[in-house]
Amino acid sequence: ERRSARVAAKASNDDATPDAKPSSKPKKAGIAAWIAAARPKTLTAATVPFLVGSALATTGGGEARWAEATCALVGYFFIQIGTNLVNDACDFVRGADTEDRAGPKRVTQSGAFSSRTVHIAGVACFILAAVAMYPAVVLRGVPMLRLVCASCAAGYAYTGGPFPLGYHGLGDVTVVVFFGFVATCGMARIHHGEYSDGGSTSGLDTMWGL
Repeated sequence: ERRSARVAAKASNDDATPDAKPSSKPKKAGIAAWIAAARPKTLTAATVPFLVGSALATTGGGEARWAEATCALVGYFFIQIGTNLVNDACDFVRGADTEDRAGPKRVTQSGAFSSRTVHIAGVACFILAAVAMYPAVVLRGVPMLRLVCASCAAGYAYTGGPFPLGYHGLGDVTVVVFFGFVATCGMARIHHGEYSDGGSTSGLDTMWGL
């Protein structure tokens, strides 16, 4: 009986061995979770103003500054991703995202990352956005610097900070202003140094079309 018990115990250990081996799956899951947290589908909100603003600026032989504009597009992406990450973290902390949440799971709510980690990643994205926008700031000066600072602040304040705009009925207004008017007109300014006559209207049209 003792021998049978030892054989059974050995067989049990052998069956458990594969599960005990280290696996690279957590790393892959982590990367997938970060991609999900970035919400790639929302990056159209950054791409469309880039296209519309560039078209407004360069139509009819206007000046084109594609190097600075492309760097600014990267900055737009980081602002959008930073906004998404801060939203992910802050919605969980404020209790808006729970297990009963409808729609795609958020990485903080699902336990993939802590709210602090996601929040820090979001702030880092805003810093990277400022770095990416640096060539445009050098080219167009203080007005462009103000635009960058205001956009990053608005992205953070969407659901972060002491007065989260999205929780006070100002979320949609913020999106229209900063990913409509500001992003479109700002891109036009990067190209030719002044705001296009049609920039404001096209900025609003950009958001209605998303």
